[in-house]
Amino acid sequence: MRGIDADYLLRKLRGEVAPEITEVEQTLTALRTQVCGLIAGLWWKDFELLTDLIFSKAGWQRFSVLGETEKDIDIDAYAPTTQRRAFIQIKSQTNRHEAKKYIDTFRSYDDFDEMFFVYHTATEDLSDLACKDGNVHLWGIEDIAALVINSGLLSWLINKRR
Repeated sequence: MRGIDADYLLRKLRGEVAPEITEVEQTLTALRTQVCGLIAGLWWKDFELLTDLIFSKAGWQRFSVLGETEKDIDIDAYAPTTQRRAFIQIKSQTNRHEAKKYIDTFRSYDDFDEMFFVYHTATEDLSDLACKDGNVHLWGIEDIAALVINSGLLSWLINKRR
């Protein structure tokens, strides 16, 4: 067993998780909860900017200025790697009726491959509004918090909230 830690190998063979992994996962869960609090306190314009930054970090290219070109679309974006175009609507606070209205609006367009409805506060559960075929995505505050962390935008968020 030269070069391999025996404890590590035994844990792997037994399917056990290393204690340090469990500790980091618990810390990450706590961080996501704290990040949710920071996101919920953003001014609506900063929440739109954060969403734009998340999409940019993921390689999406914005076709339009945030919320100014199309009445019903906050971001018109294109992913060059998949050649997909997205209709992105961003709401700080929303409800089921409003989300459904934007999903119906998205369906009335022929130019878009998928829709993202991004929000941080909803008065009711919206999860069942996501499409089974995967072209309508609903991102709540927990999704955004995970993306902030994974996209390297945590420092940006902290500085915005200072």
